[in-house]
Amino acid sequence: MDRAVIAMGYLSPRGFAARYLTDALLVLMENLRGEDARYLLKECLPSLSK
Repeated sequence: MDRAVIAMGYLSPRGFAARYLTDALLVLMENLRGEDARYLLKECLPSLSK
């Protein structure tokens, strides 16, 4: 079973607006791991990197 479905089933009844990610969002999330995520925070969103 897909972990996203389990997470959505857990979060939805607790009031979270949980949704299943589409392929485009999954690709985005893959690209925002590790060093790429650090770069995004440091260069593009400096107010969040403090």
